[in-house]
Amino acid sequence: MSSNTTTTPTTTPTTPTTTPSPSTVPIPYESAGFGNLLFLAIALMLCGFVVLIGMKQYISLKRTPIYATFFSFLGWFMCFSIAYLVPLDIIVTDHLQCVIENNETLTGECETPVTYLPYGMITEQWRFLYFGSLVLCWIIFPVLQSFSTAGDFRFWERVKRAIKENVILYTFMFIGGLIGVIVILSVKEMDPSSFLSFVMLLANVYGVILITITMGYGLIDVPRNLLRKGSHYAILRNYRVEAVVLKTELEDVKKQLIEHLKLIKTISDRAGQYDPFRIYLDVIISKCPTEYDVLIQEYHAEPLPPGMEAEMLSYKYLVGVHSTLLDLVDRNHSAEVLYERLLGKAFAIEDIIETRERNKQTTLGNNKITREERSIQWSFKSTKSNAKFEYLWHMYIHPWYFIIAGLVCVALSGIILWSEIVLALVSNPEFSPFYRAIIRMEPGIGLQIFCFIPMIYMCVCSYSTLFKLRISNYYRLVPQQSNTFSIMFSANYLCRLAAPLAYNFIQICHVNQDNSIVSPFSKIMGDMNAFGDNALGKRFTLFFPIFMIVVCIISFFNLHKRLAGSCCIRSLRIVTDTSEGAVDHGLKILKQEREERSLNGGVAPVKTRMSIVKEMFTKKKGAGILVTDNNHLDGAGSPHKPIDPSNRYKPTPTKTSINIPQLSRTYTSAAGNVYSSNQDGDSGIKPINSFFSSILGEKGNTSNNNNNNNNNNNNNNNNNNNNNNKNSKSNNNSILTSNYESYTTPRTQDKQGLLSSVLDKMDFSFKDDDDHTFDDIEMGAYGTGRKNKK
Repeated sequence: MSSNTTTTPTTTPTTPTTTPSPSTVPIPYESAGFGNLLFLAIALMLCGFVVLIGMKQYISLKRTPIYATFFSFLGWFMCFSIAYLVPLDIIVTDHLQCVIENNETLTGECETPVTYLPYGMITEQWRFLYFGSLVLCWIIFPVLQSFSTAGDFRFWERVKRAIKENVILYTFMFIGGLIGVIVILSVKEMDPSSFLSFVMLLANVYGVILITITMGYGLIDVPRNLLRKGSHYAILRNYRVEAVVLKTELEDVKKQLIEHLKLIKTISDRAGQYDPFRIYLDVIISKCPTEYDVLIQEYHAEPLPPGMEAEMLSYKYLVGVHSTLLDLVDRNHSAEVLYERLLGKAFAIEDIIETRERNKQTTLGNNKITREERSIQWSFKSTKSNAKFEYLWHMYIHPWYFIIAGLVCVALSGIILWSEIVLALVSNPEFSPFYRAIIRMEPGIGLQIFCFIPMIYMCVCSYSTLFKLRISNYYRLVPQQSNTFSIMFSANYLCRLAAPLAYNFIQICHVNQDNSIVSPFSKIMGDMNAFGDNALGKRFTLFFPIFMIVVCIISFFNLHKRLAGSCCIRSLRIVTDTSEGAVDHGLKILKQEREERSLNGGVAPVKTRMSIVKEMFTKKKGAGILVTDNNHLDGAGSPHKPIDPSNRYKPTPTKTSINIPQLSRTYTSAAGNVYSSNQDGDSGIKPINSFFSSILGEKGNTSNNNNNNNNNNNNNNNNNNNNNNKNSKSNNNSILTSNYESYTTPRTQDKQGLLSSVLDKMDFSFKDDDDHTFDDIEMGAYGTGRKNKK
């Protein structure tokens, strides 16, 4: 297709010619030299750098787990790599066509481009992209997404749950596909080749439909957003409308989070201190936001229905509670980040408009603008040292910059849409501006730049739609705070968009129109007629660009917003109410927030893209969005915060002082209960009889009264025994001991007294003493120690 080709393009519709079959045309062998490898390394490094900067706009590299960051980077890298692979594919195909048609070597009249890569090297990169995307999209990403949302408490349990969920999903997909195959074969007879073509048609239709929707929406949305940023008043109106939506969303998710925290408090109260599931509850409690502790600690749960308590205290139920907590905490944090970012941007725009209006009034009064007035008086951030440049940027350069960029994007969108119409309705490729430019340019750096600009613009339009998309509470990208699931979901669908997007660009360029060789893309991905030779496949291949025109019309007139508003659909992140009433409501919200923030320290300014890139190299944290704990990784298996959960979401234990007559010393259990004798005359100590009575009830009171009388008699006997045995070598001042072998002698049995016999007969499952330390009380160890020491 270069100017060195022997054939010249005609203006008549092209007809099939007797060109050699692509399989019969040999591809000259090419070895990769040092220059080729150097150019490939530079291209890969630039692509990786762009991907890293793009990911840094949406995730925190320290907060996101390593496995999610690595595979997401790999998925993003594959989808953005087509921006340089497709131009190289066109250059390689054009150059080899020139060589073959002139029957010359690579050093003949067809000059080798500077950025040329061997045919085999480009083929291997397409193979890596195709099979890598296949493995990532259908195996790795689905399992990792399920793993990141699993609420299990152990690593292997989360792995098993992720694999189990995907096996179930693929089983249903297989059953549904098998039913579909049976229905198709029963309706229409197909041989194996035609059936395979039909299956390939369905597979390609899925990818092309994604490109039709995402790129069709982006071709209108990207220029419109750029033109809107050229007017500060339009930006402020949009922020006021968004303030209503984001504030409502933040309030809703906070209510849901508080209700779920109350449920966790209820479960914790019912479980007690020594429940076998207490270890899981402590993990859940450690991941609860601390700012709600005061509110939740005062909450007292209502009585549960019969059988509900047993259902709550089960591993399966706690896993669900854990998973829901992680989801609500993430949604709450995302809503806070988006709302804070909106406030920062809205307040900054208000300051700029106020400065503009003030200077306008000064100019109308035939007064000169002073030097102090040539700076923006920010409400919540300090004025920079280069205040003059900042003033010029926001007042003059910024509006015209976005207006010019918007007009350029309008032109690019128009050229792409025109090429899509030519592909669908006109058989002569001469009407395509891309085809006319490619056949008249030499293969080289110029042609590569020409193909790179529309290719990267198509990528931006398609991918930006996916970045702005919100699927209910399932998927949402938040600047610098996206969770693990969302970033992997985006990488998953970016991989799915890469091959169809490259296929569509090669189609509108008509690369294989007059070529007798197979391009590297077609060799790996299949023939450009991969939709099959049936009538349905050919029609869809030619007419699917018309669907893109329809999507552009829907996006231009905002019909999707009206449909979402009438049907109450919130699956997309779109604002359905843009009326003046919503604008006035947003104005009140911003005014109220400005007054409150002026008294409470203000709002953090929003980080710009340049400041984020600067932080990657300087490693300095500037002012920006909410500061989070970077050591707290995302996901259920992340280490919980180093907060002592012993007193969180637990009722305050009642500490009791218990009187045990003739106790040699005072003992304190781990729960705080004090066991001592009443010799010191402490009137605040609770008698042992009262303690037993509060536990045993009325029946216990009767038996305790009888035991008290016997206890007095036994105390007198014990005193007599003690007086008679003052000089005995086996004297032991401890009443209770943990060495039960010493109870074999009559003397020690007398020393034990009635109290020890009562303690031996009673069941010490006291509800007042949760730690059960009265069973192996410290005084037993104390008595044993004294005995051994003696």
